[in-house]
Amino acid sequence: MKEKIQQLIQEHVALHIECSKDIALKIEDIVSEYQNMSILSENMAMYEDMKVKEYLRFFADISQKREFIEQAIEYMHLTDFLHLRIAKCTLIQKRRILIAREIIKDCDIYCLEEPMKDLNEESIHMILHWFEIAKRHHKKIITISRSFKDICLCDGYKVYIRNDHIQPIEQEENIEIDDDTMVIQKISVKLNNRIFLLNPEDIDYVEAYDGKSQVYVRGSCYQSPFSMDELENRLHRFGFYRCHRSYLVNMQRVTQIVKWTRNSYSLKLINYEDSMIPLSKLKIQEMKTIYQF
Repeated sequence: MKEKIQQLIQEHVALHIECSKDIALKIEDIVSEYQNMSILSENMAMYEDMKVKEYLRFFADISQKREFIEQAIEYMHLTDFLHLRIAKCTLIQKRRILIAREIIKDCDIYCLEEPMKDLNEESIHMILHWFEIAKRHHKKIITISRSFKDICLCDGYKVYIRNDHIQPIEQEENIEIDDDTMVIQKISVKLNNRIFLLNPEDIDYVEAYDGKSQVYVRGSCYQSPFSMDELENRLHRFGFYRCHRSYLVNMQRVTQIVKWTRNSYSLKLINYEDSMIPLSKLKIQEMKTIYQF
């Protein structure tokens, strides 16, 4: 796998990888062998007693890059809490501070694990905007996430890795649906070792996460014994649409299509204001035809 990852880094300015935590650590080890690189791990510690600007200056002095402090502050919109102690910052603010810290280093390669995990829409826009600026300055961006949803927000070459097998995300196959398939009235799911039978119309969406199918109903998450292909076969008659490889969405719940970049779209659902469901660029034209918008 190492040689394949190195080849992908060589060939692509922006590389976005969906994988497990174990594989993420392997990728970070591979990236660490490059010169002038930066790795931001998911749970990187911070000096909580420092104030934000003091913290940024500390790392700028280590890398001898003080001239990039103001630029990093601007990109991550840190001005309003520069004089706040890090311990008092929110988790979202801390994530932006950490990314600003890496921006200051002015590296050739940036590797970020879960950069957009649990962030709000405003912060996601900040990070995506910085990605575009970095690419224009010939910086390589590598993101690693267990969330297919977060990977799909980014522009660039996207792959998912399972058992050291690397497959491009955008190379999807259309699944043939047999119109004579029996309509299934209930979908079985599990939660805390209890089995529930759900009405299809009560399901908001289904997400394939870390090799498992997770069914969402009114904000609660249940685990399904079925694969995404099996659930698509069972639910398509009830108005569900396979908007991307790892997402099956109840179109009755969709309220808005959000365009992030030229090739990046998401769906907003009722009662999931802080969540975005990725819409593949390969699916957007099909969706326009089916739903006539």
